[in-house]
Amino acid sequence: MLKSAGGGGEGGWVGSTLNQNLEKISDQAWLKIVTSKKVTESDCDKFIQAGQDRVITTSIPQFALSLTQITNRYPERFGRLALKFPHDVDP
Repeated sequence: MLKSAGGGGEGGWVGSTLNQNLEKISDQAWLKIVTSKKVTESDCDKFIQAGQDRVITTSIPQFALSLTQITNRYPERFGRLALKFPHDVDP
């Protein structure tokens, strides 16, 4: 959520830090992201202002949205990649 100067909430767009480079991320990089412990469930207070009404963040929910977008474009590639995910990866 974007915050106003008075501390109240305002509307806006929240996206993943990955979205600008989805087409460029290699399979090895995707596997590294999937196993990273730095990506958290919550993205509270970790926003980067990317425009007047836009912020980007890193979190499991945002990662899942980015992964969904690129998987829809290349289903066979990501089907093969998913088989390489560790068994203990966050669902």
